[in-house]
Amino acid sequence: MRVAAATAAVLLVATASPATPPAAAHSPLPASASPRPVLALGDQGDDVRLVQQRLRLPVDGRFGARTRNAVQVLQGAAGLKADGVVGPATWAALGQTRLAPPPGTPTGVRGRVDLSDGAVGPAVADAQALLTRAGHRVAADGRFGPATHAAVVAFQRRRGLQADGVVSARTWAALASPAVTPIALVSASSSPWQLIGSRTHLVRAGDTWTSIAAANGSRAAPLATANRVATTVRPAAGSRIQVPGTWTCPVADGAFINDYGFPRGVDRLHQGNDLFAPRGTPVRAPVGGRVEVADNPVGGLSVRLYGADGHRYYLAHLDRRGAIGPVEAGAVLGYVGSSGNAASTPPHLHFEIRPGGGDPVNPFPSLTLACRR
Repeated sequence: MRVAAATAAVLLVATASPATPPAAAHSPLPASASPRPVLALGDQGDDVRLVQQRLRLPVDGRFGARTRNAVQVLQGAAGLKADGVVGPATWAALGQTRLAPPPGTPTGVRGRVDLSDGAVGPAVADAQALLTRAGHRVAADGRFGPATHAAVVAFQRRRGLQADGVVSARTWAALASPAVTPIALVSASSSPWQLIGSRTHLVRAGDTWTSIAAANGSRAAPLATANRVATTVRPAAGSRIQVPGTWTCPVADGAFINDYGFPRGVDRLHQGNDLFAPRGTPVRAPVGGRVEVADNPVGGLSVRLYGADGHRYYLAHLDRRGAIGPVEAGAVLGYVGSSGNAASTPPHLHFEIRPGGGDPVNPFPSLTLACRR
């Protein structure tokens, strides 16, 4: 279940360690040997305060919508029925919730728990938003999956941190630092920033990223990202920026990062972006054109789209193919899989753009503009 990132709860189920008292303005309530009561929306009292303390919520003793949402996130992470009711199983899960920050947590990120594969909740969404700000585009869905892990590793390598994929104190501090360059290319080997399938918008006096995005079916953050500008920098009147055109996102709701140019083995670099999605998710043609089979040992089941826009697209690691021959924009060309050398990785689509059929360019800005608006 998705819960808004503004929710103040920080959740991480730790199955290997006992509960640690929360660092909060209120003293922890004494443990009781008697069974805890069942709590639900509308309840009040000291037991509600204890739940709120353990979820790192504002403690007011009132079981409102925010408390219920945080309980549901915890239940989902613990494999329980996410009904928002605190019964015996949820009390047990609350007793296993890791609350205290690790020793030496830098000022400004205190209260942040370590995040790793499998973590869920608003803290994960916060980390995902910070990763996107740093140029590692990933859905802020509050679930720490393969795409988020890959984004964390890429960020850590870029900042000279231990690349373990865990958002610990040092990584939190690096993500939160104002020194992080927003909207930066991940790899120095990346080609120049080039947008495919966009159209030009003339900025008028009074325009903001939010107003431009609303008028063009986008959102402020990805719109600014695609134009290599931070949302804190207002677009100048009279300037021209790129906004979504008719180009279709190849994998709806796919998670991706700016991984163009990443090393692949010892002798080659990544020439596209990987879009992670459940196996069998439809892969669609970004533009109309002609599709050919392009199977090979590395890409597995693959297709090549000769776009009507004059560009060539390569889509690989399919689970099975779709349309071959003439296609319209949005036609299903296949389904997300892990064929070829992706057999040991989570299902994803490898996506390349070759303008004019020549050398590949980084698809990240085009995907950012067209996908997950």
